[in-house]
Amino acid sequence: MNIAWSFCNSRAWLHVNGHELIGQLVELVGQLGTPVSNPERFLGSKVYVKGQHYELIPFGAGQRMCVGLPLGHRMMHFTLGLLLHEFDWELPDGISPKSINMDESLGGTSRKRVSLKVIPIKA
Repeated sequence: MNIAWSFCNSRAWLHVNGHELIGQLVELVGQLGTPVSNPERFLGSKVYVKGQHYELIPFGAGQRMCVGLPLGHRMMHFTLGLLLHEFDWELPDGISPKSINMDESLGGTSRKRVSLKVIPIKA
């Protein structure tokens, strides 16, 4: 197997046995449009993050699933619950709920393009 890669003009190239992979993938993704523009597409989905579905594998799938998934899943819900329970939250002066920018940035994780700034008030 012959693998070669390079960065040229801010574009990555990956060649495996003489076949260009990254360039073909970039062209394919460009044809699909912007998938982050329609988050409602997941509402009716039966895909479960802990299941055998290969459409969504943030922690792997099947027997090769990350062993830390149960702990991470519990701790994330526990921490978020504590923050929401212990504090009342309000927006800074001059910002209304309708003026919040909900645009997402492109990347490996789903992040807001403009960070949400809120003020915690002890309940």
